[in-house]
Amino acid sequence: MRTSKRVLWLLCGLAFVLGLFCALVDTANERAQSEPALESLKRLRSLRQQYETGLIPVKRASNLGSVVFTASERPYGVVLLFTSTAQEATCGLCLYLRHQVGQISRLVKQANARYESRGQMSVFFLMVDMDASNEKEVLPWLQTLQISTLPALIYVPAGVPSPNAKQVVRFRPEPPPTGDGLDGSAIAGWVIRHTNADMQRLGRRPALRISMGGPVYVIPALRRNWPLVCLLLSAALLLGWWFKWHQQPGTWFVLTLLMYSFALGGGHGWIIQGTPLFLWEGGRIRLRSNRPGVRRRGPASQDALAAEGFIEAGRYLLIAALMIALDRLPRKIQRSSLQLLCALAMLLLLAYLCKGILHMPMM
Repeated sequence: MRTSKRVLWLLCGLAFVLGLFCALVDTANERAQSEPALESLKRLRSLRQQYETGLIPVKRASNLGSVVFTASERPYGVVLLFTSTAQEATCGLCLYLRHQVGQISRLVKQANARYESRGQMSVFFLMVDMDASNEKEVLPWLQTLQISTLPALIYVPAGVPSPNAKQVVRFRPEPPPTGDGLDGSAIAGWVIRHTNADMQRLGRRPALRISMGGPVYVIPALRRNWPLVCLLLSAALLLGWWFKWHQQPGTWFVLTLLMYSFALGGGHGWIIQGTPLFLWEGGRIRLRSNRPGVRRRGPASQDALAAEGFIEAGRYLLIAALMIALDRLPRKIQRSSLQLLCALAMLLLLAYLCKGILHMPMM
């Protein structure tokens, strides 16, 4: 029996050490890979604040390699506008497109300022103006991106590591159905379609923040380290079996509180409530309301859909866990403060679920 005890303690210790080592290695690798991208992100944010519209002019085309086409895990998307100053005197489309892109860029700047604190992925607007001084630098980029005429508006999605013409989305300034359109609503709609997919993604891990009932940003971090989760779970099961924690009523109460925190707040750092979607109304662009009850439109990432399903399943599993916890309590403490706290937690959860059902938009 003593040998089995030592083996169990040894397995638990090895699981903890191995899990901690894997977590440290993953964290170090992520930091090493994301340092260039984070430097570019800080630089673009500082430059965006210097311009009222948020449209950042790129004076040297060589900066595109370090700012736009950087590491594979670049945590931001880029809308690139190529114009030519020499053609503006005779090309009205250049001035018109620059004006419309500037209006949309101002709104995207406001949306990023509102949602970046939650970890939303940023989208930046850059403008490359070709003239006699930088023509030799800009022409190779135009050939690589297969741009034959100016002005040109393209979108480089987040994570594109090299100037690949196949992964770049192009705006076609032609009347439909051959093109995307020429009016302001067409340009705004094109930006909406291709930037929302990136703006709904999580650009960084949220900080660990615990408040009343959530949000608890633990699940998004653990989701990326499944080996660590399995090791910690196996260690917890072994320790629980060894010390017979399942026979203690306090174990069920602690489990109830943990599941309550995970279910109510675990996904709030994963799903961006009220993703900023732009609408064109009456010749102007406005931001959609960021209230959670407003129905979201547009593409949603697989991570967001998986997180929504996980949270909904966790809410219903939590009700079953609360009922089991109340049933497992001994009769001596049926009317104690522990029973009252469990009952209060279940009532709060039921109220939260009812509120979510009432605010659910109809199809």
